[in-house]
Amino acid sequence: AQTFGSLATYAQGSARLGPSFTVLAGARLEHHTRYGGAGAPRLAVAWQATDALMVRASAGRGFRAPSAKELGFAFDHAAFGYRVDGNPDLAPETSWGINTDAALRPRGSAVTLRASAFATWVDNLIEVDLAGGTVGGGVAAYTYRNVGRARTAGATAEARWAIARWLAADIAYTYLWTRNDAAGEPLAGRPPHTVVASLRAELPGGVSLYLRERLTTGAYLDGQQRTPASLQLDARVTVRPGGLFELYAGLLNALGEQQDPARVGDLRSPLGRVAYAGIAGNLPWEETP
Repeated sequence: AQTFGSLATYAQGSARLGPSFTVLAGARLEHHTRYGGAGAPRLAVAWQATDALMVRASAGRGFRAPSAKELGFAFDHAAFGYRVDGNPDLAPETSWGINTDAALRPRGSAVTLRASAFATWVDNLIEVDLAGGTVGGGVAAYTYRNVGRARTAGATAEARWAIARWLAADIAYTYLWTRNDAAGEPLAGRPPHTVVASLRAELPGGVSLYLRERLTTGAYLDGQQRTPASLQLDARVTVRPGGLFELYAGLLNALGEQQDPARVGDLRSPLGRVAYAGIAGNLPWEETP
């Protein structure tokens, strides 16, 4: 058995420098019974360049101790073809990171645009060792490990279009670059390209329809293998016949893509296609004005 605890405190302050520029500084101090003390300062700035354009940037230090699950739990999903075992020898990860983003919404426009970028430098990155997985009896077994030194960087471009009062569409593209500096190769299981698109409609009679697509490309696993690409389509319909409750039904992974338990590093859904339905609501005295 293992026991550990932590105590943390956080403080921040902000200052407005002129009508359009804001600075926020903060720091988190943490003491861990197993790993000792750590400090994580952060500095962020925001610039309201115009009525339509907001630009933000931040930089800071990160500290993350391994969770109880990562240290000692056996996450046994053998029924779905995989198992993840804890690693009691994990070290905490520390990092430096920078983030920037900009949002543009011209007055009167139905389109909102957003772009963001980030970079991180991580020591002792905690990750599931996908490349080191083994397969036995139709079950893929993995564990956690530390990557001595790693870097990640990426960018996202998003657009939202309010096509009509009752119809809106969103699309986002994300690029991710990774590097395991200790091994001189990419981090395993990190797809470099992801596209997410969705459509939401509010129809007459209190009916809502939501469709979502997520496409991820294959990712590096080791010198000979890559994880498979994935295309997932989800759908949900909601009916609100009254003010106190709603009926909903949906389909996850409508195309039925499913993880192959005999393939190490397969990140697709272990469940395949999933249908669900339900009812939700509030009691009258739970309603808020």
